Amino acid sequence: MQSRVALESFDGRQHEALLKNWLLAPHVAQWWKHPERHLAIALKPPSSHQQAIITVDEQAVGYVYWQRASANSLAKARLNHIPAGSIAVSLLIGEAPRLGQRIGPRALRLLLGELRRDPSIPLVKGAVPAHHTAAIRAYEKAGFVRSHPYTPPDPRPYLLMVVDLQRRDEDVPKTIMP
Repeated sequence: MQSRVALESFDGRQHEALLKNWLLAPHVAQWWKHPERHLAIALKPPSSHQQAIITVDEQAVGYVYWQRASANSLAKARLNHIPAGSIAVSLLIGEAPRLGQRIGPRALRLLLGELRRDPSIPLVKGAVPAHHTAAIRAYEKAGFVRSHPYTPPDPRPYLLMVVDLQRRDEDVPKTIMP
């Protein structure tokens, strides 16, 4: 029987220590630089920021956040070709024993299912470190396609992964259940 993956509300009081531990874990820290900054944003998010805890059979295993991108923020990031109102998404699997169990793709597909309900969202994007092959595969399994290499203000090379929500593909379910 397949485990149930869900997105649960993030509660800073309840999840602060858990998220901090995940951000400091070696398998996460190598990709998520500046853990103190990520934690501060999670605890006091900007109004455009939404977040959730990824659970498997009601056990917290990861974290996902997403935010609507303004034309100004896209221009600053040198992503003028991405439509304003698009969603930027990032996730981590914090529990190392849960890596490689297709939890990331399932969580992304759940999020895409929710985002598809809002017709004002034209596109969802994820900037994935170019050498993080497991993350690239996870985004692809969730329905993202490789757009192009991208070098943000962070000097590490990234690969921009996108899903065009205007296409309304039928193969991305509204929910994923076992």
